[in-house]
Amino acid sequence: MTSYQAYSPNDFNSNVKLLHRKRLMNKIYGIILLLLIPCMTYAQAVPTKLWGEVKNTSDEAMDFASIVVMNTNLPNKILASTYTG
Repeated sequence: MTSYQAYSPNDFNSNVKLLHRKRLMNKIYGIILLLLIPCMTYAQAVPTKLWGEVKNTSDEAMDFASIVVMNTNLPNKILASTYTG
């Protein structure tokens, strides 16, 4: 004959609460990890700021600033570049 352990409803409810808490924490950890992945990926990129002056077709001096993000693993590949005139 098989004997079964009797569980009280309070034990069952506390186990369910623990399970839900574990699932909630796993979701929170997953969201944090997803938010950190781009930071970890692009942390290797080295931002380089360049300032200069160019002349337009009518010989007027125009200041410009550019931000170039270089990938350290692939030096010939630019990840992002912006120019302001």
